[in-house]
Amino acid sequence: MVRRCALARALDLVHRSGVHDELEALLRPSGKGGRPRQLGVDVFLAGLLCTVADKKTLALSLLHELLTRDLARSYQVALGIRKGTRDITIRQVRYLLEAIESKLAFTEDRAPELSAADREERKAALQAVFDHLLAATMPTHLAPTGACALDDSGIDSAARGKRRPKAPCAAAPAGASGSSGRRSPPRSS
Repeated sequence: MVRRCALARALDLVHRSGVHDELEALLRPSGKGGRPRQLGVDVFLAGLLCTVADKKTLALSLLHELLTRDLARSYQVALGIRKGTRDITIRQVRYLLEAIESKLAFTEDRAPELSAADREERKAALQAVFDHLLAATMPTHLAPTGACALDDSGIDSAARGKRRPKAPCAAAPAGASGSSGRRSPPRSS
C-alpha cells in the first residue's frame, strides 16, 4: 500500500519541475486532438517515481498495480484514475508511455527515419526532462555544490566518505599462546 502523502510528494515534485506541462505540450501541440486521457502525465510520472521507490523494480504492470490497487479508492477518484467503478487499464498506461516514447525516441533502433539534427533535438529534449526533474529535487535554500546523485537513500553522495581497506588478520606464530585462548586457523599450503 502506498501512502497518500508519498504520491502527493511525488506529484509536487513533478509539478515543481514543470515536466508534465512540457510533455503534455509535446503530446498535444495544439492543445486539441484526440479523446482526453484518463491518466494524466503528472500522475503517470509521479506513479513511476513511487513505483521505483516502493517496489524497487519499474515495470508497467507494477505501475498499473500501484495506481489501481495500492492507492486508496478516494485518492484514485480525486486523481482521475478511477471513474465510478472503472479504473484505468494497463493498456491506457502503456499507451501513454508509448506516446511519450514516440515523441522523444532518438536512437537508430527506435526512430530510424530521423535526421541527425532531429535526433540531437530529441536527445536534448529527453535530457531536459531528466534535468528538470532532478533540479526540482534540489533544495533552493542551500548553495549548489555541483555534485549530484540520483538514488533513494536520502544521503548526499559526498557524505558516504572513503572506504578504508580492511587489514588482513595476522595469525599468531606456531607455538605461541595468546591470552584469548583461541586457536589460530590452520594454514593452507
